[in-house]
Amino acid sequence: MNFSYSKIIQLQKKLNVDLIGVVKSEHLKKDENIFNDWLKNNHYANMNWMKNNFEKRTNPQLLFPITKSVIVIGMNYFNDIQQSRSDNLLVSKYVTKVDYHKFLKQKLYLLLKEMKNIDSSIKGKICVDTSPILEKAWGIKAGLGWRGKNSLLISSEYGSWIFLGILLVNVKFNKYSKQKKNLCVDCNLCVESCPTKAILEDNKIDAKKCISYLTVENNDEELSEDLSLNNWIYGCDVCQGVCPYNQKNAKESTHLEFSSKDELHNKSKKYWENISKLKYRKIKKNTAMKRRKFLFILRNINHNL
Repeated sequence: MNFSYSKIIQLQKKLNVDLIGVVKSEHLKKDENIFNDWLKNNHYANMNWMKNNFEKRTNPQLLFPITKSVIVIGMNYFNDIQQSRSDNLLVSKYVTKVDYHKFLKQKLYLLLKEMKNIDSSIKGKICVDTSPILEKAWGIKAGLGWRGKNSLLISSEYGSWIFLGILLVNVKFNKYSKQKKNLCVDCNLCVESCPTKAILEDNKIDAKKCISYLTVENNDEELSEDLSLNNWIYGCDVCQGVCPYNQKNAKESTHLEFSSKDELHNKSKKYWENISKLKYRKIKKNTAMKRRKFLFILRNINHNL
């Protein structure tokens, strides 16, 4: 049977989902070639896990064999906290009061539950971040936005301040979402603003240079002395901060779970320099920062002092 596209839009409103798109499941061969080229050029740094389950990342049938359609949701997480770069150490906006992984999984679970209430034969698989699937590629195909030069998905409604989640389902739809036109052609602000020149041609990132990678994923005990993190200790929002679509279309998130956490944002160098292990464990609780231990964050702090 075909599931009604208008019904999924109704469920979007009922569940307070900011963006939703539906696309027919297929093997994304073009994106597979782009991803393979990125790997071959060693732009993944030491994220060796990116090479695992390579085929599954662009072919949902290998991840969930009965997949017929891919549903992509986008949740706006923008908060208007202002951070002074000169006096403070900085944490990315995506580190909010509640870990977005947990929040998106709950939304997708509720969406699947509502769909099953309409048709009990529906089965689905929820994918959020850690699943081997290219969320941005599917988000673009499902019409949520286009790929910016900084590799992020940019939405005309919310800019790039969005979290993506995917639901693979075993039903077809009577209508599918249309892909959006790329509107970043003549703009290079994100490329020019990157402090470490990590943004490459063809909308790719060299992770070895990316401050977000260096402060979140890089597990080296020490970072190179000649490397500047520009006061960032977890993530980096520089390229998003200069994006015209983020400046023009940014809307404060209506989801209280995505509010900024006072103990993490807009804090001085002295605050971070004197933070204790106990205090750090307390303030990172329930956030996307929770997986990183004290010694890891201490390395980032000391590198900026």
